[in-house]
Amino acid sequence: MNRKGQFFIISAVFMMAAIAAVFFYLSARPPIQTPSLISDGDYLFRNIGEEAHMTVELVLETASNNLSMDQGDITNLLNSELNTYFTFAEGFAAQRGMSLDTAFSPVSVSNQSITAQINLTLSTQKGVMETSFNTISEINISNTGIDSTSPCQFSFIVEKEYGEPERGLSAYVGIINSTGHSMGCTVNETTSGYYANCTGSCGGSSVILDVTDFRGIHGIGN
Repeated sequence: MNRKGQFFIISAVFMMAAIAAVFFYLSARPPIQTPSLISDGDYLFRNIGEEAHMTVELVLETASNNLSMDQGDITNLLNSELNTYFTFAEGFAAQRGMSLDTAFSPVSVSNQSITAQINLTLSTQKGVMETSFNTISEINISNTGIDSTSPCQFSFIVEKEYGEPERGLSAYVGIINSTGHSMGCTVNETTSGYYANCTGSCGGSSVILDVTDFRGIHGIGN
């Protein structure tokens, strides 16, 4: 056999060996799991905490758009919504052979900020997982400076509960502090926040801001 034939035979042997090695490596690995396929308690435990936070956000959306709601109204709504969600979550866990114990309590509530303490205990065949944390939902608005009082031009920032910048506000309006009337404003998003060009005069050194973020949470600040 000539050298060229030997080369092709050796190459084929190495290629088959490489393919076999890859096959055995892949077959030995566990199947890739997406969240929808995970049935153990780890994913469920994380998901319950995330859904509890979303529930608090929905309560704040309602409270921030209904300024007639007082602390008692907001607290009652928060208790009702969290109780409804956790009743569902406990039943969901039970259907999968797990035991979920939940407890919660409002820490502070207002039309612009809600904090609730959440306690979760999930018992599975693998063991017991426990956590206690505060979930916070709020909107913070601050005027970072007025560039011109007539016509009124100013910049402002809007932040979520952990200082994350809000992007893509769904509505915004500037309100003159000294006279109390609303201005029509064109708002542009910048890398550092928002810049407003408004009709009319600011009428003073500060402007009250009235905005709604993409979550539907409404806030007022200056």
